Amino acid sequence: MDWLDWLKLVGPALLSVIVLPVLRWSIKRGIDEQVISAVAPIKAAQVDFQKFHTEEHKILDRRLQEGEVRFAKTEAALQHLPTKEDLEDLNRSLATVHSGLAGLAATMDGMRGAVTGLQETVNMLVQNEIKGARE
Repeated sequence: MDWLDWLKLVGPALLSVIVLPVLRWSIKRGIDEQVISAVAPIKAAQVDFQKFHTEEHKILDRRLQEGEVRFAKTEAALQHLPTKEDLEDLNRSLATVHSGLAGLAATMDGMRGAVTGLQETVNMLVQNEIKGARE
């Protein structure tokens, strides 16, 4: 706890317990100069505290505003993220596409065999035509 925190906690008590009775006593005794010299450091401390408090308050206000901006940006970003349901729908769609592609791949493999066989037949027919044309 620094002296400013201590002054915040103890200041009102010091004022009512020590300073006010001293002021009454000095006024009764006619020692106004002593009162002024006793109060001057307290007033100076109060002014210092007010300056410090104002500066600290400005810093906290600025940090709070920055935090609010960051929080607003975070909220905006979170609003555009997919929900659990969106991800589940996407997963189901990808599974459907995957199964469709697997079926297409199987069909293409089957067609590849048929095309290869057809190509061999065409090649054989062409070879026979060429032999027949030479004879």
